[in-house]
Amino acid sequence: MKTLPLKTKSAGGLPATPRETPNVHSAKITTRATPAQADSGPPDLEPGKFPLHALSPSLRAIAADLANVHRVPVQLPAMCAVGIVSGALGNAYTLTGAVDGKDCHGNLYIIPAAPKSSGKCSVANAIVRPLLEASAELEAAFKQHQLPGLKTDKAILEKRVGVLVNELATGQTGRGRDKKTMGEPERAETRRELEQAHERLAEIEPLLSALPTYWLGNATSEAMAAQFAQNNPGLFCYSAEGGETVRVLLGKYRGDDKADLDLYLSGYTVEPWRSDRIGRGVCQITPCLAMLLLVQPSILRELMGNEEAFERGMTARLLTFTVETEPQEDDGIAQRVGETAEAAWSQLIRSILARREALAGKSHRIVCTPEAREVFGQFHNDGVRLRRGEFRDMEAELGRWRENAIRLAIGLCVADYLEAQELTGEQAARAVDLMRWCARSALQITNAARMQKRAKRAEELHVLIASKPGGKETLRNLDKSHGFQPEEVHALAVQFAERFTVERKEDTGGRPSPFLRLASLADR
Repeated sequence: MKTLPLKTKSAGGLPATPRETPNVHSAKITTRATPAQADSGPPDLEPGKFPLHALSPSLRAIAADLANVHRVPVQLPAMCAVGIVSGALGNAYTLTGAVDGKDCHGNLYIIPAAPKSSGKCSVANAIVRPLLEASAELEAAFKQHQLPGLKTDKAILEKRVGVLVNELATGQTGRGRDKKTMGEPERAETRRELEQAHERLAEIEPLLSALPTYWLGNATSEAMAAQFAQNNPGLFCYSAEGGETVRVLLGKYRGDDKADLDLYLSGYTVEPWRSDRIGRGVCQITPCLAMLLLVQPSILRELMGNEEAFERGMTARLLTFTVETEPQEDDGIAQRVGETAEAAWSQLIRSILARREALAGKSHRIVCTPEAREVFGQFHNDGVRLRRGEFRDMEAELGRWRENAIRLAIGLCVADYLEAQELTGEQAARAVDLMRWCARSALQITNAARMQKRAKRAEELHVLIASKPGGKETLRNLDKSHGFQPEEVHALAVQFAERFTVERKEDTGGRPSPFLRLASLADR
């Protein structure tokens, strides 16, 4: 794939991919486009060469080694590494000052697609191993040192609750001949003890309903909520064969066929989530969810083309790309991941998890420098120009560009230095390089679905206009009565100029009244 030169603008104003350089100064990230550039023709969606230079050293080394060993494009292990760092962070790190009025977390939703037998599972399982091993150790320690005591406490408390309830109900305490009527002080003391027992049982219950873990796989929202009640610092949703997880997310196994998105949406933004269900009780959590799901291309197309996922902003939260691989012959040369790269990678993930445990639910705060904020702001403005032009119908998708770049930057910052206090302009620039590549890759995936959707809307509009007298209708009525907003009508008229034309005429009062006419009737 061709790498576009630095500071060039592709058609349609899409931010250009910079040259691969060790350090990128913030002033070289973007150039400003004029309004004419923003609307000039179809955009170039070529992602360019993957910006491996943007990764922190330990991520770059493990990604390059795994790409060589498994003979896959480097973006596959590289983005897996980015996703696993994101999963290790949980909610232990926050960035302040990147955007007004909002602290940002480092959790990301990454979904790569690769064909079967492409090596995606081998790559993912190799790179996620340190996190899964640490999670298994966490679970084993809990089972050995805490679980037996919690079960014992629960059994004792439940037995004691029965006794206390009986005493309060009968107004008597003691057994047999030792029974005596309780006075008000005794009743008050018994009631306090009962309330304390119920409080302790409520604390124990979520600790027994789910084991401590750093990750989960295929899970419904209900099961995930139970895991969050135990694992407040965050969870990492991971699967090397994520098709089933995506289908659960899309609600394929619900009776109403509605997507199961609520917890995923809240888990991305790290906002309060509450469920009140008969039989399940109340679950109130503030989830922080990161996600890495490797799927086949057909599954990714199904997800990105899902209307509900698009309308509710789920697809806007995703970093997606497709890996194209060609079968390669075995050259007989043995390849393995270097010990230094493997050790550095394992040490990084283990250190992040250890830091997360040490913080004990508190958050390590990183401050965004003015230089970094400016880089993010310029990148945001690139997206705004596209949202005003060719990609007006994908405003929500492009609106998440800056936010995802900031989330990427948090992971890079922590990977550079575990106890970093500031996010630098250089780190922000690297994150923007990475996000620019991700954005272009995602647009390639969604553009086909966009064109299909536009073609369908054009056909609906054609049938509607053909049914009107003279084959025309005002834009006002199309908006008010038929759900075709003027912006959409103009866009369809431009794209399907052979079918539609927008014209103006003077009403009796002299007010311009734009209307849409079938192009075949324009001269009549």
